[in-house]
Amino acid sequence: MLIHDNKGGNVVFKSKIFYLAVFSILCVALISTGGLAAYCWEHDSETACLAETGVSCSWHTDDWGGWCEEKGCWNYWTNDTCPANLTDDRHCIWQDDINSGWCEETSCWSYEGTNETACTNEALVGMKCQWEDNCHGWNENVDCWRQQDPTACNDVSGCTWGECREFGCWNYWNQTSCNQGTGTRGQNCTWNSWGDGEEDGWCEERDCWYYQGTDPDACENNTEGMSCMWIDNYYQQDSCEPVSCWLFDYTDELTCENNAYNISWTMVYGIKFMLEQNDTIYMC
Repeated sequence: MLIHDNKGGNVVFKSKIFYLAVFSILCVALISTGGLAAYCWEHDSETACLAETGVSCSWHTDDWGGWCEEKGCWNYWTNDTCPANLTDDRHCIWQDDINSGWCEETSCWSYEGTNETACTNEALVGMKCQWEDNCHGWNENVDCWRQQDPTACNDVSGCTWGECREFGCWNYWNQTSCNQGTGTRGQNCTWNSWGDGEEDGWCEERDCWYYQGTDPDACENNTEGMSCMWIDNYYQQDSCEPVSCWLFDYTDELTCENNAYNISWTMVYGIKFMLEQNDTIYMC
């Protein structure tokens, strides 16, 4: 892995701890300026920013100048402007507090205290959720968990009726339902057995690791459409890993930069970054 200095030279560091420290500090700096989202922060003009098609971008100006950042739910400051659908797969919801309100990206927890219909509406929430009828929260004088109906619960200050939680592969308790089920965002589930019984095992979301010990074709052309890379070298054998630039460690600069996994490069403050297929930013 390489960090390129501003003069075009290459400085090679051996310790990955050093990488992580530098990368973490830089990420904090980028997040504070709204610039971590892939593609948007690459544009230095309003025209180019608003024309970006890879992600939804917005242009901001202040006394110091202007910048391009990824459009998020946090960009909307009123209930009327908070959009239900930010993009095809990202949704927003307005949340009220006693003294203020805010627009946030939806999650199952966003629908806590609503009802089962809203909580389990996958198209509305953007993920698979499950509803649980119970009273929860905190009150100094009353135990919320002892309230047995919605009216009694909601009449107690600090208590709320109904929880909306993520429904994932971990919710399947036997091999048949697991192998037929999907995870929070539609991922296939897989059953891991420790015995011969239908319930002797656990269910989890399938990832690249599922193809460990198989072969390159099964790993990289998996039926789930995941971006996986087969690794079989001196340091790591018969391994299927999510595509990331650290997988090109122990190769060379040419192999790292001219990879076959649709990873591109960009420069940020003199440090070279990889932009992976899912727009996740890595440092090489």
